[in-house]
Amino acid sequence: MSKILLQPIVENALYHGIRGLSHTGEIRIYVKDEGEDLTFYVEDNGEGFDTSTLDEIQEKKQTKLGGVGIQNVDERIKLYYGETYGVTTDSTINEGTTVTIKISKTLHT
Repeated sequence: MSKILLQPIVENALYHGIRGLSHTGEIRIYVKDEGEDLTFYVEDNGEGFDTSTLDEIQEKKQTKLGGVGIQNVDERIKLYYGETYGVTTDSTINEGTTVTIKISKTLHT
């Protein structure tokens, strides 16, 4: 399941985060074991963006900034694991973006 969850997030980091930078772009992917949960992090040192644009994109179902891809991953996680799990995005313009994906180690039905 994690490959399906991480792939669109990593693509967004490549395409929207570090592509075209004048300095070396970096993407870091790591996971933390947090008892009953796993938390995945995808961080880039790219352009960053105003996260309020994600809400607008998701409302309009546009693909700019990967809003639909992130929304689909979030919806899939909530469907499988429950509403307390999902995707969060933190970004600072000119510093980069961190996307956090929290899932349970066990499937909730």
